[in-house]
Amino acid sequence: MHRMYRVDDLLFDGWYSHAVAGGFTDTFELYIDALCGLPPHDYAQALETIGRRLGRLRPRASLWFRVHNLRGRWYLEALRDGLQNTGVSFAVTPFEEKFDPLRFTFWPVADRVPSPKPPAYLPEEPYWGWVRSKRLMLQAMARLGRAYTREVASMVQLGRTQAYNLLVSLEQEGWVERMVLEDGYDYWQIRRKGLSAALRLWRIPPGQDFEERHERENPQATHHVGRVSKHNRTKRLWRDWLMSASFRSQVVIYAVWSEVALPVNTICDALAWGEYEGRETLFWLEVLSSKKNRENLRYDVVSKSNAVAAYLGMYGVPIILAFLGQKWTLGALGGVFGRIPKEIAVIAAPWTHFGRLPTPKWGDFQYLV
Repeated sequence: MHRMYRVDDLLFDGWYSHAVAGGFTDTFELYIDALCGLPPHDYAQALETIGRRLGRLRPRASLWFRVHNLRGRWYLEALRDGLQNTGVSFAVTPFEEKFDPLRFTFWPVADRVPSPKPPAYLPEEPYWGWVRSKRLMLQAMARLGRAYTREVASMVQLGRTQAYNLLVSLEQEGWVERMVLEDGYDYWQIRRKGLSAALRLWRIPPGQDFEERHERENPQATHHVGRVSKHNRTKRLWRDWLMSASFRSQVVIYAVWSEVALPVNTICDALAWGEYEGRETLFWLEVLSSKKNRENLRYDVVSKSNAVAAYLGMYGVPIILAFLGQKWTLGALGGVFGRIPKEIAVIAAPWTHFGRLPTPKWGDFQYLV
């Protein structure tokens, strides 16, 4: 683990007093992993709070978010857009870029003499030295709260056996706990110790509220394990659906999240970020509720379709919009879609046959009976 810097209980991955026009900056760095288990808009909420606290503690500070494990441009842009109220000058760049004051939201505050160097901090907690797959497993559990092995494995994109072995290791060390149901199936639950560690790995200081880390329609992580909801199960296995589809050879998944709040006034059931046919693509899933009547279902479909179009307008990244549900619910889709933008493909299928999806066609609606 590299040396870090500490300001009160805030941890930073780097600090420099850069020489710029007007003097020397007081620039703190945070290394952001684009594949750390958090959607960018949600992660930005916590990072804003860190920025505001830093501004109170070091009034001349500026903050540089250096993002690694980037694929394409969407994550970086979405993270930057989510950072609206940090209270300090900040920049969001790919990790390999060099310091450039012109990349900051406004010229970093500078003083005639270099700012005092903050205290160095060498983390001693064991989780800082974990292998990447183990860290990601704990972070996935911190977001899901409770989950079956297959669900966590899908989120982290590991095989079920490898995921199970990592969860057993986390259990033995006290970070998660295993619960065994009457039918013999295991599920896993994050422990307080594990949650604290996951938050710290995200650079969230002790005591900072971060409710946005949860699945957004399930803020208290009350996924009812033991009486499996087909609706919830489908959301959490969206990556596996895509990688089991007939067109899977054209799909690459970078990251996937269930129940994601997006800045178009909606929550999508699952969102995968990756590639389709070699282009950066978002795979947006909606699971149709069997508890609603046809009229309400059609209203929901129109609302989600409008949200998808609005989100496409924000980032210009092609979107595959998928609807899954009971066969009768899919009947509500008939006649709903007018002209579909050429950067959007809409597909729909019953959830009865896992991984059976129609091949997306840009600017069109494909329905599998």
